[in-house]
Amino acid sequence: MNECKVITLCGSTRFKEQFIEIQKKLTLEGNIVISVGAFGHCGDNEVWTDGTKAMLDRMHLAKIDLADEIFVINVDNYIGDSTRNEIEYAKSKGLVVSMGHTDSDYETATAAIDAGATQLTHTFNAMRPINHREPGILGAVFENDDVKCEVICDYIHLHPAIIKMIYKIKGADKINLTSDAMRAAGTDVTES
Repeated sequence: MNECKVITLCGSTRFKEQFIEIQKKLTLEGNIVISVGAFGHCGDNEVWTDGTKAMLDRMHLAKIDLADEIFVINVDNYIGDSTRNEIEYAKSKGLVVSMGHTDSDYETATAAIDAGATQLTHTFNAMRPINHREPGILGAVFENDDVKCEVICDYIHLHPAIIKMIYKIKGADKINLTSDAMRAAGTDVTES
């Protein structure tokens, strides 16, 4: 059986560039990525024709049904009604709902957690740093006992002291160890 994780991307179609960037990154890490098929907010005007938007919304829920987890793309702290519905739907199906690679503030991250987000992807990487006046996504995740942290423990992405801190805050059962490598890493594969 194939060992690849299937991830469906969710978020507003106004973030086309971010969808493409995250799709590439997650694919190169060895995941099968399912994304949106049209970007209505970025010029794919066919989306707004009679019945098409509703059809695409239904299809996106079917894409979530195929996934092991969803990855929510959130730019400038925006999570719209459609994305909230996708998070709630994924949660009702028992899927992991991941947040990450975001500049989310504390309030937006808390709203995503309240809507069903259950994991932080690549904790500390490509996200707003924690601050005593604005704890950001890290503060929201660290204070919530139900959210797991995905951690890259290679001492490159995170300092050993940060890894220890995450462990002290979350405990072993709330940490998922991961790498930032694609499946061929460490092999002698030179051609596909």
